[in-house]
Amino acid sequence: AWHLLGAINGMLGLNEEAETCSRKVIKLKPDTVAAYNNLGSALLAQKKFDDAESVLETALKLNPSDPQALNNSGNLLLQRKQFKKSADYFRKATMVKPDYAEAHNNLGSALLGMDCADEAIASLERALQLAPGYPDALYNYGQAEYLLGKYDDALGAYGRTLELQPGHTAALLGAAEVLKLKGMHD
Repeated sequence: AWHLLGAINGMLGLNEEAETCSRKVIKLKPDTVAAYNNLGSALLAQKKFDDAESVLETALKLNPSDPQALNNSGNLLLQRKQFKKSADYFRKATMVKPDYAEAHNNLGSALLGMDCADEAIASLERALQLAPGYPDALYNYGQAEYLLGKYDDALGAYGRTLELQPGHTAALLGAAEVLKLKGMHD
């Protein structure tokens, strides 16, 4: 029950509550990889990076090929702007679980951080094949197209992102930048 409650709290953005529930699960069953993943995610959301790193290391010691632990570890490194290392974790996650749309998206994001927009496109296209209505993947795809100078394609991706998630601030800013570049702004 604590595990489920922790996962639900995490999905709702109640990260302190998710942290508390996940710690209770770990105390009761210290070999539960999913609890470490949930705790790591909650800590990442609270920007408690050192604590998240320790928790995710434990998850990977328990199961070195757990795709969520690999993805979460990549997210930690991505937030620390360690793009190459994060990309390595995301690649491992996608090798273990090829249909993991979030990991493909995150790999695309890491590749964008490394100024590898061409490579990012392939990862982001895979994420969108797996989850066509994935706003973050659409936004990142728009970013990649923008960096490649394909402004119409970027604008289309930002527009689709905004259709799915109207308040997506980064997509709004991306679209505004494209329109500015194209000379269509007010």
